Amino acid sequence: PGRYFTQSPSLYQQALYVVATRREDVASIAVRLPRQIGCDMCQLLVSNNREDRLPALLDNVHVILRLLGTNAPRSSLYIACQTMSLNHFPIAQSWLHQLETWFSDCRGNDLTWDRSKRRRSPDGSGRAHLVQAGLSLGGFLLDIGWYDSSIAVYKVALRAVGVSVGQTSLAYRLSILTGLMVAQIRYCLYSDAVETFDDAEKTLEKLVEVNSALDAATARLWIERCQLAITMSQYDEAEHWSHQALAKLGHHTPISILLRVLHVSCKACVVKRKFQKAGQFISLALNIGLQHFDELHPRFAEVMLDYGFFLLGVDAIEAAADAYSAALRSRRHCFGDSSLLTALAHEDLSYTLYVREYNSGNFRPALDHADFAIDILEHVLPSSHLLLASTKRIKALILEEIAIDNADDGISDEPGLLLAETLHLRSMDLVRQAFGERNVQTAKHYGNLGRLYQTLRRFEEAAKYHKKAIEIKELIVGKEDYEVALSVGHLASLYNYDMEKYCEAEELYLRSIAIGRRLYGSCYSGLEYDYRGLVHLYDKTGQFQKRDLYTGLLHTWQKERDKREITSGLYPPGFFPPCELASHTTSVDLHTFLTSKLPMLCRKSSGESPLLLTHTAVRNQIT
Repeated sequence: PGRYFTQSPSLYQQALYVVATRREDVASIAVRLPRQIGCDMCQLLVSNNREDRLPALLDNVHVILRLLGTNAPRSSLYIACQTMSLNHFPIAQSWLHQLETWFSDCRGNDLTWDRSKRRRSPDGSGRAHLVQAGLSLGGFLLDIGWYDSSIAVYKVALRAVGVSVGQTSLAYRLSILTGLMVAQIRYCLYSDAVETFDDAEKTLEKLVEVNSALDAATARLWIERCQLAITMSQYDEAEHWSHQALAKLGHHTPISILLRVLHVSCKACVVKRKFQKAGQFISLALNIGLQHFDELHPRFAEVMLDYGFFLLGVDAIEAAADAYSAALRSRRHCFGDSSLLTALAHEDLSYTLYVREYNSGNFRPALDHADFAIDILEHVLPSSHLLLASTKRIKALILEEIAIDNADDGISDEPGLLLAETLHLRSMDLVRQAFGERNVQTAKHYGNLGRLYQTLRRFEEAAKYHKKAIEIKELIVGKEDYEVALSVGHLASLYNYDMEKYCEAEELYLRSIAIGRRLYGSCYSGLEYDYRGLVHLYDKTGQFQKRDLYTGLLHTWQKERDKREITSGLYPPGFFPPCELASHTTSVDLHTFLTSKLPMLCRKSSGESPLLLTHTAVRNQIT
């Protein structure tokens, strides 16, 4: 066996290698050995490219359940599962089939949580053990991004726990429902997730009657409801559920739940444009995360993704690209190059690079990451899945900008624009099916189509879609919101540059400027486009005094931005690149945080000054 090792193996490694590669009954051996030995076998097979032996070891559901019961890092298990999937071995379906058989065999058994009674079953095959197995395996499948399989496993566990109203049964039911809801959210089954949440809330109400120590489970349920609200563009609801979850944090809250509540609460603040509070939440999440996990841990990768979301929200585009790149490295390390989770990190980075290069026109890196994401997702998702449509929408935006640049260079790229139209229309249909007509996501897609049709010189259609976007956004988020300002600015550009409706364009530009300055201040990056638009408009209409006024405002804006870039750097004050986070981490005193800082953060604020750092003259509002 030594020829398979990159360095001289120990006797222990050689013994494991022989068992793992030469014994046909390796699974039954692994079940009887200490858990850590099974993990070591798995890691040995992965590291020595013996993928052919992984099914023999892991196909038995009792083996994977034993391995999940250790505290050892799971990276080798993640990679092993992805490898088997790439080799077309249906490991998740096999586990699910074994659980279904297990459920059928013990359907008539009483559900008992008494340890002494469970010991009488030598293989732990009763319903109680099945519920615990489903919860453990469902969580593992959720962690590696196999959401459809996770949903199926959680449903088996839910059937196994039944309708028992005992305290332990209700507690397990709540945990199962919460995990199921998370899987449904991530798999874009939003209506199902809402129904599951309602069921979980009813279970929680019953449980509260018999057990008051439920703060951690409640915090987890409510922060995932917050995530669902963010996904569905229900931003007021997201803020509500964030506050509810934060209020349930305590000294005994597990670190994983504490971390999740903090970084999802950051996102809830970002979508509400409360950047000061968002910055405090993500700063705490980064510090606590690094105290308990290394930089390549999948839990910390989730924090890093929301760090990127925060940085993108405060217009620190270069910094956001750094954060998303770090998250992608972590996910590639943990899950390999072909995981759905890796694909989603590619998608986030693709969009950020697209925004970053909006002025330079160098869209090749953004397009590469979009193509990587699409290649992966097409192998693991149905062709009509919303996650795949989302990535194709980003690719459509990139293709549109490439076509515009080619046109500026005298090169016709109509096929690229027509492909972008096809991708946009398909994505919009799926978004409308998922969210309905009156949703910010649907409005954004209308805006994307408006911009595309402006490029295709189909101006009346472009105006129609921009107006639709404005109408929907005003109904949902109000007339003075950032999202409305984006669509207003796009319609103003269409009227100004292409339709010569200068009076209407002037009114729209002034409205967009007013909203942008009120929300973000005088250095807001989007002001450049509105100022330039007004300079063009007043020049065309002969209003030279106003033209000179806005030319001066544009120069002042540029000076202020240059000054801020010199004094502040690429990152907001107090925030650092991913590679420097560890050296700047400060220990968080959880007692002080929970007793003094958290209550202050939970206070609702209506008019805080947003944390704003604008470095890139890019209007990152396209999507």
